[in-house]
Amino acid sequence: MKRTKNHPSLTPSAIEKLVNTGLVCESALLSWRLKRFGDVCTVRQGLQIKIEERFKQSAPNRYKYVTIQHISNGWANPEFIENPSKSVICSPTDVLMTRTGNTGIVVTNVDGVFHNNFFLIDFDRTILDRDFLVNYLRSPRIQHYLLTNAGTSTIPDLNHGDFYSIPVVLPPLTEQKKISEILSCWDSAIETIEKLIDAKTRFKKGLMQRLFKKELDNMIPLGEVLEFSQYGLSNAASSTGAIPMLRMLNLVNGKVSTRDLVYIDLKESEQNSYLLQPKDILFNRTNSQDLVGKTALFSLEGSYVCASYIVRLRTNTDRMLPEYLNYFLNFNPTQQRLKSLATKGVSQSNINPTNLKKFLKVPVPSLEIQQQSIEALQFLDQELGMLDDLLCKVSLQKNGLMQQLLTGNIPVSLSEETTHSTKEEYALNA
Repeated sequence: MKRTKNHPSLTPSAIEKLVNTGLVCESALLSWRLKRFGDVCTVRQGLQIKIEERFKQSAPNRYKYVTIQHISNGWANPEFIENPSKSVICSPTDVLMTRTGNTGIVVTNVDGVFHNNFFLIDFDRTILDRDFLVNYLRSPRIQHYLLTNAGTSTIPDLNHGDFYSIPVVLPPLTEQKKISEILSCWDSAIETIEKLIDAKTRFKKGLMQRLFKKELDNMIPLGEVLEFSQYGLSNAASSTGAIPMLRMLNLVNGKVSTRDLVYIDLKESEQNSYLLQPKDILFNRTNSQDLVGKTALFSLEGSYVCASYIVRLRTNTDRMLPEYLNYFLNFNPTQQRLKSLATKGVSQSNINPTNLKKFLKVPVPSLEIQQQSIEALQFLDQELGMLDDLLCKVSLQKNGLMQQLLTGNIPVSLSEETTHSTKEEYALNA
């Protein structure tokens, strides 16, 4: 491939490699430019500041401290920094990206003092559209570049030079804006679905509050509604074996997931004692304080066992339906109560099953009321499941479309007037 003036910072072999790896379509090279991030932007690191030097209250000359944790928890407990340097202040139009830890998370529309974990990307806005840059950084191939360059150490870290070396594909600015406009339609759809999921989740929490609160006068120890409890197996598991073993990571939102399974071999004489039965409740008795108490209802077909740090519980169905108990154990106030029963160690917490059965009180309404509650909550779970599936589908569609648009495989349609201005713009900036 011949080197052209469109791509002066890259050798012909480097350009050919980018085409072969799918970063850019060869036909797009006639009007698009290939550069590296170091050609079109600079980065600034944020502020690392001691906890005791942060403030809990807003005041004049104080700015919100922008961290991944604060963004993730919806600014529930914001911190503020007083009289920071201008170089560590960001505005909603800026683009931030995590450089260490969870490298590659792109954040916009925030203002305040950004943490040292972030790069603030200062870019030439005459040749690079902000929304195009955000989509480009979030695209699967560039995420792969970022994570690869950050390394595989315990805490990945992307340095300035590694970021600057990453290739960037630059269509003319008008095309960038058109690509961003198209992708924003998918972003709007994703945002709408996420809001529906959030609203449905909050409604479910409210319903659980109403269902369980009215039964507070009819509570008895958990042990009185169980007919069976048992520790899981401590057998060493591996990627091969006859029987899958469920671990803590397989307990997800009250259900059992089959991702990342490990396996064991089990003597036939032991299988009757340890194979899980439909509607067994799996309770995570030992883990970090955040994860101890995770609970899920087993409903898979086939032979499974669980690890030793999981206790399986089986209810006396004449008094307690297992689905009802599973919902109650996943109820937020119950989870808080479970954590209060845990014995805290250096790195792990443990809930003794004997104490669990003795000190955790559970509601025991009539079986008819239990079944009504189960049906109402299962209906919401089905709706949430459909929304989750839809979100996954639309997100995959967007990722596929990003790959096609950001590499030039799908050319965007521009008006004749826009096409003319694009050619003029390209001639000026080439």
